[in-house]
Amino acid sequence: MGLKRAFKCGHPRGEERECRPCAAERARRWRDQNHERATQSQRDRYHADVEASRADARAYKQARIERSKEIGRRGSRAYAERHPDRRKEQKVRYVHTHPEQIAAENCRARSRKAGVDPAIAATDVAWLKKRSSGKCEDCRCPFVARDPKWRFTVGHMIPISKGGGNDRSNLIAQCWDCNRRQGDCVHSGAAR
Repeated sequence: MGLKRAFKCGHPRGEERECRPCAAERARRWRDQNHERATQSQRDRYHADVEASRADARAYKQARIERSKEIGRRGSRAYAERHPDRRKEQKVRYVHTHPEQIAAENCRARSRKAGVDPAIAATDVAWLKKRSSGKCEDCRCPFVARDPKWRFTVGHMIPISKGGGNDRSNLIAQCWDCNRRQGDCVHSGAAR
């Protein structure tokens, strides 16, 4: 019997009178010519059942978000595979230009792993840096972003592993070396 074809365009159409692209184009033209009627029709449908309309909108938005995330992940992964050197440069640049975000992300990751509330934000890290005047609170050396030994890290007076939290009173600005040396011991200033 063969495929049914649309009369005007010749596209395959199934059981409908016209093919999908042609039907969508016809609907778009009608909406453009009858803007007020189309808008009023949408308003009437919305006010007939507000809760159902809102639920439909939420479901549509959630589906679009999930789809765009998946497309973004695929695109980002493909770009990284095609341009590994550029991707590495971007990461290095991001780390150097956003030290507060990186420190907060690292602290949150450790907190999640230990089962502690990971509520530490970049604003907390910026506050901590300002409080310490850009120097380690242990050895008083200035932080140097490009030197791994002297870079800024977020330390804890009472380590997360010993039951400490992420509240500002427990945070301390340390260079990487002092933070590593402290390990999971309680900080000497915690008793003060």
